[in-house]
Amino acid sequence: MNSPLVSIGIPTYNRPHSFKKALDSIVNQTYKNIEIIIGDNSDNYETKDIMEEYVSDSRIKYKKHETNIGSLKNVQFLLNNANGKYFMFTADDDYWDITFIEKAVEKLEADPEAVACWSDVQFFDNTGNINMDSSFHNQDVSKYNTVNRLIKINMQSGWYEFYCLVKTNIIKSFNFNEFKMIGTDVVFINHLLLSGKCLMINEPLFHYFVSSTHAYERYNYKSEIYNEYARINPHLDNFVKCFQLILKSNKINIFQKLHYYIKYWINIIFINQLWIQCRFIVYPPISEYFKLVIKKRDFGIILICMPLLLHLLLKKSTKQIKEKIKNALYRFSIYKFYTHSIKKNTVLLLEFNPCHIEVMPGYAKYLIDLGFNVDTIMIPKMSKERVFCRYKHKNLRHYVLDVQDIKKLLYLKKIHKYSYICITSWHLYIARKNQAFFNIFPDLNIDNNKFIFVIHEKDNLDDFSKCFSFISLAHLECNKYMPTVVNPHYFGAIQITPKNEDVIHFIVVGNVDSSKRDYELINNACIYLLDLNITNFKITIIGNGEFGIADTLKNYINYLGCCDYPTMFKCLEQADFFLALLNPDDKRHDDYLENKTSGSFQLCYGFLKPIILAEKFAIKLGFANNDSIIYKNNHELGNSLKKAITMSQEEYKYIQDNLLELSTKIYAKSISNFKILLKGN
Repeated sequence: MNSPLVSIGIPTYNRPHSFKKALDSIVNQTYKNIEIIIGDNSDNYETKDIMEEYVSDSRIKYKKHETNIGSLKNVQFLLNNANGKYFMFTADDDYWDITFIEKAVEKLEADPEAVACWSDVQFFDNTGNINMDSSFHNQDVSKYNTVNRLIKINMQSGWYEFYCLVKTNIIKSFNFNEFKMIGTDVVFINHLLLSGKCLMINEPLFHYFVSSTHAYERYNYKSEIYNEYARINPHLDNFVKCFQLILKSNKINIFQKLHYYIKYWINIIFINQLWIQCRFIVYPPISEYFKLVIKKRDFGIILICMPLLLHLLLKKSTKQIKEKIKNALYRFSIYKFYTHSIKKNTVLLLEFNPCHIEVMPGYAKYLIDLGFNVDTIMIPKMSKERVFCRYKHKNLRHYVLDVQDIKKLLYLKKIHKYSYICITSWHLYIARKNQAFFNIFPDLNIDNNKFIFVIHEKDNLDDFSKCFSFISLAHLECNKYMPTVVNPHYFGAIQITPKNEDVIHFIVVGNVDSSKRDYELINNACIYLLDLNITNFKITIIGNGEFGIADTLKNYINYLGCCDYPTMFKCLEQADFFLALLNPDDKRHDDYLENKTSGSFQLCYGFLKPIILAEKFAIKLGFANNDSIIYKNNHELGNSLKKAITMSQEEYKYIQDNLLELSTKIYAKSISNFKILLKGN
């Protein structure tokens, strides 16, 4: 067998330990006629120190760049200095079986039509564990013609074929400097496929290091190296160039190109390929493709976009379609947040938890009325609840990020551009733990004066009150500190309705939890009404949990369970009275007197629904006989419901007007408090 010279290029940057393993796997190859070219972009001399061990190996050409010239220029440097008939890249964190070059050269020398040879791939992590079950195996296309190998690779590959032995003249005809780093491997592999036959060694001789994140996600959140826009657009740009490369190639004729695109369409539309998930959904959002189509009117780009739509429309599984659309929309929301410009005087309204979002429209309303713009962020689960369904405003923008992405963004420089950051829960329920915000984020480099936290229950804030601002829905004494009361009871364009004429509607909103509400009071009150032959009533219950309804009461109690806010708001508009279900005899409910607040009262103020409430709680919470129905003990609840049912329209209007006056006073006091708080910061 001939033994032509093989050039191996190793670009490296600040990974001395893994670099040594990669270099040793090349130095120890059984094929000896090699030259090893190393381009060192490191900003330290650790890799250079390691190279002292290899000074006696004349096959190695090492270059320490004085400044970091960038990854693609480093790649081009390696190619410019390659003298071998064949060339291969080696990443500084991967390694090779010592027989790879020998076996690859043997295959290439035996087949003059072949331009490249790769092996199968084996994956390992930073613990050294090997993953044999990865779905990203390299593809054997040695028996395929040009069109079919394009189809095979582009539809089923993980793109690890980039690490192969290739004829040097073929790789030198590809100018890496014309492309952007992310996605260059995709374009290069298509260049190989168009250049000639590609062979494969059906053994896992290439060992690929799998980090916890992909290469494009290896960033430092605290220094804002990561930029979602920069991640998406280069990949999109290179991916489009890949299709243009095929369109413009003179290696295949127009009929072969048509054949390729027909197969491409069929694969994308009718087959649920890994490629569609990786290249369309996980990376650029669908909207970016259409922006590109409109901007450039490029036939190749249209060919990329249209099959995706048809795939989504024709896919038999509705669940899969919804999942793809959900993933695409989520990626687009991240993209929107990282690329949007933050206007002057903008406040970020942020909720980590799967609760408490009912306060967000009210706080957004106050801030906008005070002249601020508002950006909101909530987790995907809460976004589905659509709490802003009734509140639209030109100065209000919404974003959806999961907890992990929210945690990352708090370390970005972009976050400093906000005038204030209002976090609507001081306590965060992350990983099933209830922890104060700064116990989770003790090292945030953000001006403390920018933070405003919402307190939902009594807490010891003495250690934090001098550093941060706190607001609460109602008066809460937190040891020596009293948070500023800013009561959010605005929900958008809602309809204030009069009392129903025929069937009187009562509503309860809140988790079915005896420590918060006594739902047994409903059963007793209903039995009381039925004993009086009063049947023109209906009780709607909205909340999580199980509630046992007696068979005799099922015609009067409608248990909806958990529902989204559009449904809840509609039910509230249709209701006449709100049931608090606080039990004056249950000591646990005394927490609502001093230690915690409830969103139920916000709904009463916002929808002007008179609340039926025990006197013990009414006095403390600011309700009176002229704006609510108050009873002394549990035995009187049934009679209070009777009073509500028999109440005239005039009486109801009187109570509603007084409730509106109370709501207006609370709004005026709250916005004044908020204004003073913000000026003080």
